[in-house]
Amino acid sequence: MGATLTRASPMCPTCLAKGGGFAMFAGLPASRARGSVPVSTSSTVPPASRGAESLALLLLVGGLIGVIFPVTKVAQAAGVPPLPWAFSMMLGAGVILAGLARVKGQGMPLTGRYLRYFAVSGLLSMALPNVVLFFVMPWLGAGLSAVVYTLPPILTLLMAVAVRIETPDRGRVAGILLGFVGALMIVGPRGSLPSPDLAGWMALAFVMPAAVAAGNVYRTVAWPPGGQPVALAAGTMLGGA
Repeated sequence: MGATLTRASPMCPTCLAKGGGFAMFAGLPASRARGSVPVSTSSTVPPASRGAESLALLLLVGGLIGVIFPVTKVAQAAGVPPLPWAFSMMLGAGVILAGLARVKGQGMPLTGRYLRYFAVSGLLSMALPNVVLFFVMPWLGAGLSAVVYTLPPILTLLMAVAVRIETPDRGRVAGILLGFVGALMIVGPRGSLPSPDLAGWMALAFVMPAAVAAGNVYRTVAWPPGGQPVALAAGTMLGGA
């Protein structure tokens, strides 16, 4: 029995390997995260099972993203430079995902379109956010840096609307407004900043969610025809490295 399944755009190793979880987190429906991929299945999965799996994956991905901040802080305390730290993290994830893609029979073409996709998505989604995080965390701390990192869904929806690949409803518009009010409260000198002198570092920190959001939108419009999620995830990681 044929069925059409959709997979999300790649962002982090876990999101990439598992599919549609991050598309919803980014503010885009899974069907909009890229074109649908026809997949033949011998049986259908009950809706309840899909819902439980999605929830489990969402919690797993959120937990793994949350681990990034304390681990990065430990690396800083050990004197690890930012560029080798980001490079080793992305290279390791890329090698693991490339091996998984090979096991799953997903090829990773090295044509011009694919290489451009790997380079741009790797820079926006992985390299730039991780390097910026390493630089701002000594000043803002792990907690405040993590708060800023929660903004990609809001910025993704704004960018998607700007390039006309998404039409927001009233609920989403209200969510965007509330999100920006919260962001302004964080950035404001009388908000959550330890000192008004850190406003510049906070402005730099906003490069992280802006780059992640731009990467989400880029992958939506540039996903290569016939591209497989795990293979593209591996290429994105290696491109970021």
